[in-house]
Amino acid sequence: MPRELPGFYWDAERNRYFPISSKPKPKIDTGLANSERPVRPLPATSSDDSDRSSKRRRRSTHYHVTESVRSSTRGIDKERGAQCVNSDIAMNSYTERAYQHNVPNFLTVEKSHQTTSIDGRILSFLGDSRGWLYSFSADEGRDALGFYSTQGWTPEFNLPSTISSISISGSRCAATSFGPNCKILLQALDTSNVHVIKPGDHLVHDIWTSSLRGSELVLGANKQAVVFKGIDDPSNMRFLKTHSDVFAVQQEENLVYTGSRNGAISRFDLRIDTPKGQNLLDDVFLSPTNSITNLRIVREWQLLVGNIDGSLGTYDLRYSRGRTPLMTFAGNVNSWTIATALDVDPAEEFIFASAQDSRIRAWSLRTGELIHPSLSSTTSTSAGPSSPSSPINWITNPFETAFTSPVQALQVAEEKEGMCLWATSGQHLYKYHLGQRIVF
Repeated sequence: MPRELPGFYWDAERNRYFPISSKPKPKIDTGLANSERPVRPLPATSSDDSDRSSKRRRRSTHYHVTESVRSSTRGIDKERGAQCVNSDIAMNSYTERAYQHNVPNFLTVEKSHQTTSIDGRILSFLGDSRGWLYSFSADEGRDALGFYSTQGWTPEFNLPSTISSISISGSRCAATSFGPNCKILLQALDTSNVHVIKPGDHLVHDIWTSSLRGSELVLGANKQAVVFKGIDDPSNMRFLKTHSDVFAVQQEENLVYTGSRNGAISRFDLRIDTPKGQNLLDDVFLSPTNSITNLRIVREWQLLVGNIDGSLGTYDLRYSRGRTPLMTFAGNVNSWTIATALDVDPAEEFIFASAQDSRIRAWSLRTGELIHPSLSSTTSTSAGPSSPSSPINWITNPFETAFTSPVQALQVAEEKEGMCLWATSGQHLYKYHLGQRIVF
């Protein structure tokens, strides 16, 4: 007998757990056989009426589930509704609402991407391999219909080497460039204020990644992490020595976590005036070396770690020692590239990751199970060029698609119409409305 899990019930027929809120109600025996029930004649309908009725039936989408959750005023209803939405994403990754956006980047490659919402408008930023930072702005209603266009993307700045990362926190945006003469662009999204920091190659070079939290910016750079305590005062820098290139950084209150090329994961307490950090997980990835490519803090006390060999796992941050993961996520394919993307949905229920095989995969953070492609489509599709901003009917499931180039940036965002997955591949930006179908 499967054990009971709070908030879930076991379905023996389908051999898995489901949220209790989605448990079907027991059938009530009314004492009447079907043949004994009175049948009312249906009025005759025209073909137009039938067509309208069919379209109304198609409106049972993930978007409408999300809207009902958002409009709920009771906390318990929101919690149960969120479980239903998450289950809906897992069971309905197939979507008819997918868009490919071409950017006028002169055949360069998109390296980083971030999207946010400010005052009812969607703001998107893209960075490419030639140092160009592009932006696109649209109101939420317009974005919901997928009305992006090639002409809508504006080249804002050139840094001028590869844009290695873009970070957004609130109304602030930070973009970094790679190389010996790296630069940091800081932009206030609610105003027109923009300034560029040139730290100098004797202080900082080879910026691999960044993390912006409020006004505090942390950079992963050559053999160190660099902390700007307040980006309004760029001279207030602090250097955290790691003795190995930092590929991943995360912030949590007064703590900074770093993941390095040599496999070390370190934690620095910014309240302590020392450049030396605390090594975590008994240095399990140091020998043999298994570089850290991604770090994410989930559920406040778990550290999600991505390695260059493709492995993914969560670890308990409440204990500095111990090398056994709480949960592992199998199926990711990687062996050499550090340009892998990883994100977690806002509800912290699912992990989305890309790797060198040019595919996107997702796992449940509750069970560790890989979310398999929907049975609604039986063959893998290939993502290639199409008309700008057109619905890409031949890419219906992000977990089935073999992209033409590795996916180097991923973002899962909660937007007005529900959960969206953004991905960059080659010279294209893709947007998937997870679990949604086209509604007329």
